Amino acid sequence: MKIITLMVLIMTLTHAEDSTDISFMYGFVGNLKPSPDVAVELFDSSIVHTKDDIIINAGYANNSYFYLIHVDSKGNYDLLYKSDVFKVSNNGNQTDTLYRPVFQGRLIQPPGDETFYLINSRTALTELIGLFGQYNNDKTPIKRKAKLSRQIQIEIDRLNSGNKQKLASIDSRLEKPVVGGVTFRGDEDDELKNMSLTHSYRGNSDIAIKKILLLHK
Repeated sequence: MKIITLMVLIMTLTHAEDSTDISFMYGFVGNLKPSPDVAVELFDSSIVHTKDDIIINAGYANNSYFYLIHVDSKGNYDLLYKSDVFKVSNNGNQTDTLYRPVFQGRLIQPPGDETFYLINSRTALTELIGLFGQYNNDKTPIKRKAKLSRQIQIEIDRLNSGNKQKLASIDSRLEKPVVGGVTFRGDEDDELKNMSLTHSYRGNSDIAIKKILLLHK
């Protein structure tokens, strides 16, 4: 008999007693040819192809900010997802962790490297958002956009400098896939779903940045 149990996240997405490091959960899932109805877990350097469907899920603390940035095979930057601090309360109860499909889309030509940055921060990244505001303005000249793309990458690298230097940054695989805070025990114990979260990533005290590179062939 299948039993559904709620996950107790020992690797908490809120402050732990012995650590103030920020952390989030994520899952990269692909519906790939020739079996698009089957969910496949994607990793850093996974090979994907044009017209494959990519789904990215995230679970993060409601008192934090989450961003998803994509750099496509032509070097174009796109802010696919951004969140504000969640302040909605329901009858006095407030969700500690938010579970979101932060992206679902299909790969298009041309092939090349597809880079994704998952960013969880305790504070709003106003400088980064401001750069994207200028970058996405239809009136911004092409040469100016090229300069802004370099500035966006510089800002990402600056934000990530602490994680690069800190060996404590950890990318851990969850024992079982999680769907919206729930694990499935029994016949579907290890079954991957389109909404699954598969990993937990811990950064430094204020920000966590996970980079995933997909090889688009």
